[in-house]
Amino acid sequence: MVTITIDCISRRGNQSFSEEINKLVEKVENEITMFGYNVAATMRTTIAASTKRKPSSGNLAKNITAEKTQTGIGIGSILKLDSNAPYWKIVNDGGVIPPKTWGYFPGYTGPVTGHTGDERWTTTGSMKDWYIDPQKPITPMYYIEQTVNWIDMRLPILLNIILD
Repeated sequence: MVTITIDCISRRGNQSFSEEINKLVEKVENEITMFGYNVAATMRTTIAASTKRKPSSGNLAKNITAEKTQTGIGIGSILKLDSNAPYWKIVNDGGVIPPKTWGYFPGYTGPVTGHTGDERWTTTGSMKDWYIDPQKPITPMYYIEQTVNWIDMRLPILLNIILD
């Protein structure tokens, strides 16, 4: 039987090839994880900065998270967004919101401009009902595209850090 050992001479001294690879893999995983959390934070900041109708509940931004997966890190779970912020896609892409419908503004006699809290419109309640008739389509925010542009600008920096 023949055994071959490959030694890698690096800036950190003599190490076996597998030790060097394991350290590199760990470094890559750590850098990509940190990058993923920064991407999620950038997307949340983009949403907050691009909000046109303020004050905002911040619900969409709160539901943009970075989550570890088996193959890396994912930004913005579609299942979580569909459940907690179902309007995420129309806010990004723009478009017409659902058709005219009846709703309620609990705690107030109607919508109050510039107010947040319990006057938000719902489809259930016992207060005076209001007919919600969307007049204009939602202006697209393109927060996904803005974040992808941010990634494109920062990816070379990440690669330099990893390869250093």
